Amino acid sequence: RWFKWFKYMLVSNSFRAHNLMAASTRWYLSCCLVAYLSVAKPVEVLVDATGQMEPGGGPEQVVPAALVAQEIMEGLECPVSDQVALGTACQCGDTKCEKSSLCYALESDGTPSCEERSRQDPSLLDLYGISKVGPADGRDRGAIQGRELKFYKKSANSGLRFFYSDNFRTYGNYNSARWELKIDGATCPSGIMAQDLYVYPSQNPHRVNGIGFHCQGVGKGAHKVTVHVGPTPGYESSGRHDAYTGHGFGTNAEWHLEAQEIPEDYQLYHFKTGKDSDGRQSGIIRGRTLKFKKLYKDSRLRLFYSDNLRVHSGYHSACRWTIRVDGQECKSGNIAGDVYIHPGENPHRFRSFAGYCDDVSVGEHTVDVSIGATPGYRNGCGGWTGWHPSGGGAHFLLEAEEIPSPSIYPMVNYKMAHRNDGSDSGHLGHYRLSFEKKNAETTLRLFFTANLRALSGSHACACTWELLVDSKHCSNVEIFGQVYVWRHYGSNTKDTNPHRVRSFAGFCENVPAGSHTAVVNVRQRGTSHCDCYTGWLNSPGNNRGAHGLLEVHEFFKPCPGFEKGDCKGHCYWSEEAGICSKTVTCPGHDKIAVGSTCLCGEKEAKEGQFCYEDSTVADEAKPEKSFSYSVPSWTVLVAPLALWIG
Repeated sequence: RWFKWFKYMLVSNSFRAHNLMAASTRWYLSCCLVAYLSVAKPVEVLVDATGQMEPGGGPEQVVPAALVAQEIMEGLECPVSDQVALGTACQCGDTKCEKSSLCYALESDGTPSCEERSRQDPSLLDLYGISKVGPADGRDRGAIQGRELKFYKKSANSGLRFFYSDNFRTYGNYNSARWELKIDGATCPSGIMAQDLYVYPSQNPHRVNGIGFHCQGVGKGAHKVTVHVGPTPGYESSGRHDAYTGHGFGTNAEWHLEAQEIPEDYQLYHFKTGKDSDGRQSGIIRGRTLKFKKLYKDSRLRLFYSDNLRVHSGYHSACRWTIRVDGQECKSGNIAGDVYIHPGENPHRFRSFAGYCDDVSVGEHTVDVSIGATPGYRNGCGGWTGWHPSGGGAHFLLEAEEIPSPSIYPMVNYKMAHRNDGSDSGHLGHYRLSFEKKNAETTLRLFFTANLRALSGSHACACTWELLVDSKHCSNVEIFGQVYVWRHYGSNTKDTNPHRVRSFAGFCENVPAGSHTAVVNVRQRGTSHCDCYTGWLNSPGNNRGAHGLLEVHEFFKPCPGFEKGDCKGHCYWSEEAGICSKTVTCPGHDKIAVGSTCLCGEKEAKEGQFCYEDSTVADEAKPEKSFSYSVPSWTVLVAPLALWIG
């Protein structure tokens, strides 16, 4: 206003007599303005991650700090990571994430949002295992030769999940043997992990099957699991538990032993275990009920059941055990196992099976196991579930595991079938699975469950089911399961036509990344024809009969299992912890700290530290010139000033 008044005074009529003085005054003011603008420079300040001006960063009277903080915070987008927590509050999509939360999209087609936990999928679970052929071991008591597995447990609060498949046999007159998994030579702290195999006279069932166990209370650190055999409680007298482990017809059997650590806060795995027995012929089996909450809308549900299942009758009988969800068979295909007997048999033996249930909604659900007569057989099938509660009892396990959709977790592939196949040799067309292996350094876990039978009217024989990749055995081991039978003739018909559900598994190494095909191949063993049969009674049809499953699970070997020289690829050596650790890459951000340990370039970034975008680790946010205050350049005003002077 003063300047406009002064200009007016200079050009007003009352001063026209002094034109010379006015012109001189204009030139004087112009020179002063030009001189001021020529020395004016931008005023720059340094601000921290919250927008506050750092000490010594510039004249405080020049910058309104609150405005700078608001501008910085409004533009501070969270780095997206489903494994690394945030160490600084920031903006994740439309929501604000607090420290220690994570920013990522739950669904493959979703937008990032704040989550309290890291993404849940099986890659978080350390899976240790060993698969070998032989040696066979005929001992009746003690640790089975070769059946041992070393593993490292990262937390004292986590659980342990075991699966063991082998060829098992008990022989004699009303004999029974028990196989138990021990950890560091001792029984599991939360209860015995054992199962029993009982036989009538003149039975010699060298046959494959798998057992599932769960154990709590094992401390953090290195451990060893071993397999032990002995008499079932009540069968301790001499000659009453003639056991054999790993026998094969023509070759020793393939066996597989695995241990998987389940973190305490892992939300996709649910289990129920116990030792109850139940003699009901129909309905829901006592104790075999599991309640859980499903998190993801497009995930698949893997259901697994291991128990001692028996049928006993004076007739040709068969019972069916079915895993149900909310009281119904799975819509995507029934998950059930059958056990068939000839009159007078009484096979109290452990069995297991697994399957997938699709289209289960998000929310609370109940899984249970029910029993009934196999369709086509008389009611009152003579079933019995569980066995021998004395001495700790046979251990059952019911699992419900949520597997994220292939778009999020493409490491699990499977093929379920509800078909029968009487082929005695060759590939089984119903169990042919094409899959894409994502990584060269991963291992494949091959799992197969189905109703498997061998039969011969001439001589003892065996049928073998092999799991092949690209029509070849795995380079590290031949994975197969075998069913051996005595001659079926005349009065010798007991246990010689065993249509019964079975399962087995193995680890397949050195399979390159790319497209592959897994297939089940059946072959005969013995000097004469052996009648092999896969599947049984697909009744009442429409995928509601007994099922089979071929599964391929790709996984990285657990990092703690590697020595320092072999700690590479998906692992790195943590100098501070002194152990090989899984690589979790920091997302990288100059202004937002990490809230959990991750790998920044080649160095670890701890909680509260910063992993800069150039992969540098620092204790503070990266300082940078992120705000400036300046007077416009004098050249911008030259033209209007010249006009005014003129």
